Amino acid sequence: MLTDISALGALDELAIIINVNTKLMASLALVSTLRHAGMPVLLVDCESKDGSFEHFKQLMDTYTFDLISAPLKSHGRTLDWLFTHLPVKKVLLVDSDLEILHTTIINFFKEFIDNDQTFGCGFINGPTWLTDHAGTFLENAYYQERIWMPLTLLKSAFVK
Repeated sequence: MLTDISALGALDELAIIINVNTKLMASLALVSTLRHAGMPVLLVDCESKDGSFEHFKQLMDTYTFDLISAPLKSHGRTLDWLFTHLPVKKVLLVDSDLEILHTTIINFFKEFIDNDQTFGCGFINGPTWLTDHAGTFLENAYYQERIWMPLTLLKSAFVK
């Protein structure tokens, strides 16, 4: 268990799962990531009230991964904190409710991430028109193409 995120030391790659009261789903995400990602895993528990932290501490007796407790903040602020403080070259973001079923997708990401011009590897979301915000300032807004965050491998230097 980590008390300071910098204790991880310099790594080439690291998978990160952020958990907030999703103990059972995050357990599946954790085990599938350990099985298929082929890299160290950090589980970040953000002030869960469902016994998650104790649950994951107990799982450390069976599985090899790092665990840290962090304050509950918006997802973006938590990611900013992680990317600012982790001395890691590549970060695989894995949603806590995602299960990786096979190594194929991770191997595909790894095949292209080291290209000099590559920011990250994963899927995209959009572009599309927002159609579910009628009567708000977002009505008729255009949703710009962006990375699909539930599973993506990013180069830390470009994110920073």
